[in-house]
Amino acid sequence: MKEGLANVVQAILNSAIQLMKDTRLPISEHEVWNLLNELGVEDGIDEAYVFLTRNLKELRALLACLFE
Repeated sequence: MKEGLANVVQAILNSAIQLMKDTRLPISEHEVWNLLNELGVEDGIDEAYVFLTRNLKELRALLACLFE
């Protein structure tokens, strides 16, 4: 029983670690703002910033396009 409980605890910890990795921004919020400025976004920069910092998949996609 003790071993089974240890396995459950380990599985929960592994899930928590993966969740933290999946929800962490690939660049800081400050860098997102600077990137938008460098790209020349003026109208709607606030909305673009909020969108990108809340939607990590889209931020990662944008960054991938920039480095290709």
